[in-house]
Amino acid sequence: MPGFRQALKYGYSNTRVKAMESRLIGEDAIERMAKSKGIDELIAMLYETEYKKSMIEFGGMSIKEAMLDAAISKNMAENVAKLITITPKDEKELVRVVVSEWDFYNIVLLAEALDRKMQFEAIESKIIDSGPFNKQAIREAMKKESIESALAYLTSIAPSTYRYAISQGIEAYKREKSTLALLNELEHERYLMLASAVKEIKNIDESVAKVLQLDIDMHNIVEILIGRREGIEFEKVKGQLVEGGMLDMKRLSEAYKASSIEEMFKNIREFDISKSLALYEKDHRLVHIEIGMAQYIQAVSAKLLRHRVLSFATIIAYVYLKKSE
Repeated sequence: MPGFRQALKYGYSNTRVKAMESRLIGEDAIERMAKSKGIDELIAMLYETEYKKSMIEFGGMSIKEAMLDAAISKNMAENVAKLITITPKDEKELVRVVVSEWDFYNIVLLAEALDRKMQFEAIESKIIDSGPFNKQAIREAMKKESIESALAYLTSIAPSTYRYAISQGIEAYKREKSTLALLNELEHERYLMLASAVKEIKNIDESVAKVLQLDIDMHNIVEILIGRREGIEFEKVKGQLVEGGMLDMKRLSEAYKASSIEEMFKNIREFDISKSLALYEKDHRLVHIEIGMAQYIQAVSAKLLRHRVLSFATIIAYVYLKKSE
């Protein structure tokens, strides 16, 4: 009785996720926000949504424009963190990997603060107070004598899923004494974790695996675009690429060697970003390409995962719906 087993396994988590979905901002409201006359009007609109709680912590209706992004990020992190707690026990670590970018954000924030000799109070408002590396954890880490010892402390309290990734970040920092090297290594390791998780997720839900593979592809394509722009040889860029997406190394190599970005995407049919390419042609800003790929992934996730019931897909669908919001 597969249906009964699915109901037992996912009934609670899916009911909680659907309740969380009901609090997402609708498309009509998003459009009204986009047409708002200024930041004050936008803040007033957001204050009528579930973002109100996070905004209050950053100044309420008087929130500064610079802090608005922090409030929105905090709301995102808190919501995706809930997914780990409500996911069936045998799949918790898979969900943790999918939402790991918000945990890693605090690690990078910590390292950059220590590198600049900043005190905890200077970054406190920017910390996402959620997950294993919450404010208290960052406060304790910042008492350490060096970036290496601070990261070692975070490794000691990290979920086992994260420990190897952080240790690799420490090694990268030791080699180059650069927070940028740390950030790049953590990002690389996060995608390696995702690629490893995809192998397991394929046995649970092929559609979820496909969406996550597109995420890996987007990471690889961004690395290729940056490498091309900076004139770095493909063999060096290859070290930052992650196998496990829809595009294998042969196709990624061909993409790198394409005569233009437009030509590149003629051969990468996994992404339909024609509108973004048109914007890119006007000012040659790579951000248009990255945004286009992210929007495409969100559209695919909505199509493949949104209306599934009693499934792992329902949990992961929320991540992309929230990202889209």
